[in-house]
Amino acid sequence: MVMSVVGAAGAGKSVFLASSMWQCRQMLSRLFGVSFMDLDPVANRWINAYEEKLFFQEDDTTLQQIEKTDLQASNVSRSVMLDGDNVLLPLPSFFQLRTRGGDQPQSLVVYDSAGEHFRAGADTQASAVTLNMLNSDTLFFMFDPSADPRFRSYLDRGGGTARNYAQRQDILLSEMAARIRRHLGNRSETRLSKPLIFGVSKADLLRRRLSLNVPIYKGDKSGAYALDLDVLRDVSRQTETFLDEIAPEVTATAHDIASDVWFVPVSALGHNPMREGVRPCDIKPVWTELPVVFTLAKKGLVPVSGEW
Repeated sequence: MVMSVVGAAGAGKSVFLASSMWQCRQMLSRLFGVSFMDLDPVANRWINAYEEKLFFQEDDTTLQQIEKTDLQASNVSRSVMLDGDNVLLPLPSFFQLRTRGGDQPQSLVVYDSAGEHFRAGADTQASAVTLNMLNSDTLFFMFDPSADPRFRSYLDRGGGTARNYAQRQDILLSEMAARIRRHLGNRSETRLSKPLIFGVSKADLLRRRLSLNVPIYKGDKSGAYALDLDVLRDVSRQTETFLDEIAPEVTATAHDIASDVWFVPVSALGHNPMREGVRPCDIKPVWTELPVVFTLAKKGLVPVSGEW
């Protein structure tokens, strides 16, 4: 299984992935009887380092910083020779999943594609880092409301100071889809068949407008849990309605790209951090594990309640 995470520069993809993988380690076994562990600890060193900074500190009151992803960093990408040319390829993270009592483990490959790679015209042979999307089972696009000036009057910043600079994220989304179609040779009017999860990142800033506390996992008397598709669909509709009020071109672009779109609010930290960093004791993630749970549910590895 392959999951690609895409979003604007500064949307917090690396922090989100660290939060997501940590939550998967904690929740998948407890709720669904699915073990989640590193398949290749060496390849996963970069994301493990992020997890440790945020969730595994001796003193959880000490401020931690996660640096912006460096496109050329050896822990993010690697230059290789293909047909005589240097090509920059991303280094993914590899995880192993096994259902309780299951014989055959499954693997999950997660790609973190930096936002700069999706600027129009950046899809060159020397920077072919976006090709992982072709084989993805799920595309996860991170929309950053703090990067859209139209949302800023709705943001509840609290005592935090972090914000992103203004960016046209609908163009980035269109560029992502155009590359997939171009490399696959699809006609431009053909929508993608794979699911597109449209994640509203930093959703804690929009608590007054988005539903963040509803139970999306449904348990029964035996203690078994399932992903509640009816609740998830309601959350998606409410989130899309809110986005459509302010940025209708963004939701229209998402639907023009894929036939199966889910709008989901997520928050890697659960609050707006200070510029100086974040204290691990203050981190309370919101639904960061959901893209992985969704992907597993589509593959039949996690039970669902309701109809797709």
